[in-house]
Amino acid sequence: RPEYKVLTEKTSETIRNMMWAVVNWDTKPTKPIYGYAVGGKTGSANLIKDGKYVQRALRTTFVGAFPMNNPKIAVLVTLENPKGIKETWNFNTAGWNAKPVALNIISTIAPYLGILPIKEYPIPAYIKKAIENSKAHKKGG
Repeated sequence: RPEYKVLTEKTSETIRNMMWAVVNWDTKPTKPIYGYAVGGKTGSANLIKDGKYVQRALRTTFVGAFPMNNPKIAVLVTLENPKGIKETWNFNTAGWNAKPVALNIISTIAPYLGILPIKEYPIPAYIKKAIENSKAHKKGG
């Protein structure tokens, strides 16, 4: 039976690095998730009622895997109609709720699964540059 590759190793590495950047562009050593090399992607979609989009009513999702250098565990968190709160500046999109919930779950379960933080996740230059550009853009620069 022939073996089929869905992705080349290079494409897989590129996607994993981009997913890592989604989670870690602002991760600091003080965060519980630091070092677990988690990667993921967020998504927010308007809910539909009676065939029409409901304003500010969302289904938010975070899907991730870790460790990104050799993924072993996948995590999916979906929240139905989360509300923005003071701590999220009243935003209710996935980056403000599904992602933090997933990262909290991961940082709690990883040690029980025998997965320890890695010393260093090698970050390619193009990812470092994208992170720098994103931070400059957020600061208005």
